[in-house]
Amino acid sequence: MAPMSYRTQYSIPDVSTDSFGLYGLYGREIGPRLRFDLAARLDTARTAADSGQANTNLYFAYNGTRTTRATDTYPSGSARMRYKLSEALELNAGIGHAVRVADPVEKFFALQRKGTDWVGNPSLDPSRNTGLDAGI
Repeated sequence: MAPMSYRTQYSIPDVSTDSFGLYGLYGREIGPRLRFDLAARLDTARTAADSGQANTNLYFAYNGTRTTRATDTYPSGSARMRYKLSEALELNAGIGHAVRVADPVEKFFALQRKGTDWVGNPSLDPSRNTGLDAGI
């Protein structure tokens, strides 16, 4: 820290995350052996860093932004079918899509170091993934 005059750095600048979600599930028997399930979710997450503590100069140098706030709204969902072969055996298959909002370290971490800096991305989009599965 001596080369930087021992100045105070807030690597995670008092970040808050508030989220709200709605979830719904629908299931239906299609005959005595077949069932279909559908689930849907909608989430909104607001993240904010203390702009007085955030090193927006580092954000701008690495990511081209000085923002200290973000709001992300994203859908998720799944669909599954189950077929009963017998009383003790069933086939099933499904697909799902999920989203995860970036955490405060991924978005707002900023630490200036001699040589290499450690910097998050305040404009980072939520992580998304889609999966398929099948079973017996």
